[in-house]
Amino acid sequence: MDAEQLREHLAATPDLIRRHRARMMPGNVGYSDVPVFGGFGPSTPISVHALEMGDMEAAGVGTLARYCMAVGSIPPQPIRGFWWVNGECKGLGALGMDEDEFDLWGNPNGHDYLEPIRPTIAHLRAYAGEVVLTEGVEPILRAMEDVRWYSLKMFPNESEEWVSEEQAREISGRSERTLREWRNSGVVRHIKCGHGFEYSKEDLLTMMQVKMQNRNRGKTLPG
Repeated sequence: MDAEQLREHLAATPDLIRRHRARMMPGNVGYSDVPVFGGFGPSTPISVHALEMGDMEAAGVGTLARYCMAVGSIPPQPIRGFWWVNGECKGLGALGMDEDEFDLWGNPNGHDYLEPIRPTIAHLRAYAGEVVLTEGVEPILRAMEDVRWYSLKMFPNESEEWVSEEQAREISGRSERTLREWRNSGVVRHIKCGHGFEYSKEDLLTMMQVKMQNRNRGKTLPG
């Protein structure tokens, strides 16, 4: 991994963490409407796997930052938002979840639960050239690459095409309010991305096809 590849890897990390953790939210990939004890629960891929993949992505960042600062290859700065056990980074600390970023009506409230780890990511990106030349860093970088491979390949839905809210409105011809209703009802898969949402293009096209078929069927009915 060279410096530019590391910058790209780190830039993609927050959204990948969100993609995995979003699988534990109602209406999202990996979530089921089958009742379980205490409410409704995750389906395959189960939440344990999704949570683990998100933590492994975060652990790579924390481990890399701590190592490089310890050997003096990059300037020191506080490393916040990570979960440490006996000096080993295990993932994210108790930062919250996607639902903390929305009000009771499903609208973004401006909160970013991943904000505590962003300064560390920005710091590593700023010193990416020094990081990749750090003696002994190769095993950490290889481990991060391995995690990213599994992160992208472990769940097939990660390779699906996701579109922004603006693109979703263009594809569906529906308003922001309708998209919010679809999110709340779970009829279209979606993931939290930054302060907005991305939608499954396949689900949107399927929804429009069904509605078109219903309209055509209605036209052929007598009366």
